Amino acid sequence: MPIHSALDVLLFGLGAFLAGQRFRDGTESPSLFQLIEGGRVILPDGWEGDGLHDVVAHTPSGPLQLGVRTVAGDPEPEAFIIYHHGLGEIPFDYGFSRLLLPPPPGTALFALRAAHHGSRKGPASAMASLESFATTLAASALLVQAIIEGLGPGKPVVVAGTSIGGFLANAHQVRYGTAGAYVPIMAGLATDHIITGTIYGRGFVPLDGAAKSRIASALNMEDRADALDPDRTFPILARRDRIVEYERQRASYGGLSVETMEKGHITGAVAYGRLRRHILGALDAARRA
Repeated sequence: MPIHSALDVLLFGLGAFLAGQRFRDGTESPSLFQLIEGGRVILPDGWEGDGLHDVVAHTPSGPLQLGVRTVAGDPEPEAFIIYHHGLGEIPFDYGFSRLLLPPPPGTALFALRAAHHGSRKGPASAMASLESFATTLAASALLVQAIIEGLGPGKPVVVAGTSIGGFLANAHQVRYGTAGAYVPIMAGLATDHIITGTIYGRGFVPLDGAAKSRIASALNMEDRADALDPDRTFPILARRDRIVEYERQRASYGGLSVETMEKGHITGAVAYGRLRRHILGALDAARRA
């Protein structure tokens, strides 16, 4: 087994053992898009200024606390980047800071903190049930849209994210499509497959056929693949990934061009130079559009 895949199996297998039973509180949920339709986010005053801003998302499942860290960068930015971290990641300490700091010239950055990610123990709450997980994704999609609407038209916005953050980027595009470019990193449209078809699923309660069907109904986005704009979508997948499996997620994009890394999920997530160049390529394309 290649070292890239072996690391995924070892570390995610250990994580599944330590995590307890995800979805222990149930596998019933409205769909991700139903939750988006029933929610709203109002940004706090001053959210465009440097610093961390707390945000409340009002969802059909109740209010959730999120955050956005603004890095103003250029005092008169010509473009904006919105970045969403992976599931269970400390939002600003790893991927974001290594990928996007210092800000690319002429930009301002908005790094999101998903619901349940304000502490190291919080992400377990996001995975307590299917509805909790779907609502976490929906709240982030609502926050992305609130930021884009708050910025107004005229300057390009790039929405990028890693792993679950990449699935979120795809969800935002197929629902809203209001950004100038989308960069889903190690993500596709078959969100359910991570849970029902990979080693990550070992950390969940036993899932029978009916439960797997409910998870697919809530999370899978492949029926909306036609909403992806090939000129604004810049996916990158890792061939050795054992969590966001390459062949399954590449197929979810249909005929869309997908860039490939010879990495696994873990080694791909820390390929910061490669991923930064990929995001900057999408930013350049958005500026030219």
